[in-house]
Amino acid sequence: MKKIILLTIALLPFSVWASDTIYKHNGERIEGKVIAVTENTITFSYKNESVTYTLGKYAVEKILFESGRTQPITDKVNVKGKEDQDNVVVVDDPLLVVGLLKVDELRAHSDDEWSFNGANKLDKKTTNKLKKYAADRKAFIVLINRDRLNSSFWSKSSTKKGVCYTY
Repeated sequence: MKKIILLTIALLPFSVWASDTIYKHNGERIEGKVIAVTENTITFSYKNESVTYTLGKYAVEKILFESGRTQPITDKVNVKGKEDQDNVVVVDDPLLVVGLLKVDELRAHSDDEWSFNGANKLDKKTTNKLKKYAADRKAFIVLINRDRLNSSFWSKSSTKKGVCYTY
């Protein structure tokens, strides 16, 4: 009986201070309480605080819950230069980049006159330009904040503006 009481007293500080741990891709660890995990975000509060914060899912590798269960969130995307442009992720939801570092603002434009190629092909060409520009800056994600596609019988043009981010 004495052993059980001593063990309970010894473990009490750990149970009082137990919390969830959020592992970010940049190596940072956040101790606190995870409130919600949605398709795009993680909502949490820091240890001993009641204010809630949000992180986009691309900033988070995994969560280790107080119960001991680990929930993977996203794999780290590695972009070392232009050759990795196919790894660059393009998104249009600003919540997905919360907690990431802004690298640069980007703009890409493509024209296609007197061609019978579809507007979708031109739009993809413009997106690939943005991905190439982002990869050149070693950014792994582009948030599109302006996307314009003009199409007429004689010509087509596609313009995209965005912001690239890294961990």
